[in-house]
Amino acid sequence: MPTKVFDQYACFLVAGGLYILLQQPVSVAQFHQGWNYAIDSPNDSLGTRPDESIQAGGTIYEIFNMSFKDDIATDSIWFAVSANLPLYGNNLANPFLSVDGQQYPVPDSNIAWGDLILDFSGGGTLKAASNANQLFGIKFAINNNSLVPTLGVYSGASVASVTTTNAGFASSNMIFGFS
Repeated sequence: MPTKVFDQYACFLVAGGLYILLQQPVSVAQFHQGWNYAIDSPNDSLGTRPDESIQAGGTIYEIFNMSFKDDIATDSIWFAVSANLPLYGNNLANPFLSVDGQQYPVPDSNIAWGDLILDFSGGGTLKAASNANQLFGIKFAINNNSLVPTLGVYSGASVASVTTTNAGFASSNMIFGFS
């Protein structure tokens, strides 16, 4: 498959405390049969084992790839995500996740997909577009921690982290310590 540079917009997908960020330009993506693919490592998720130790790879939070297609004939944009996490997330037995003897809060006992955030602004950074309310969002999982009340597409979005209420990392620097 030939590679293609994503030069039209950035995408931001949050699954509990997991992030995928595709910012302009990304030359590791692939283009095949009209679909643009961003391929993630198939073994880099973080979760917990039954003994509460951290498990790297092969968890319910594994994301394999994300794809999108701009279908001009139908005036539609299609998105697809290949991952282990079900649409409605991971329901936990308790309102916390225990990791290495520490308990991290998950008040609703569910770690679910966040909204898909799209930046068409061309303004340079996701933060600048968020601060200017120039983002679009797609809420596709009703039980996530987004403040958007209904499913569907919305404009004027801004980004906010919900990782601390989903047993996630406080910063991306903490994630890199496990790689």
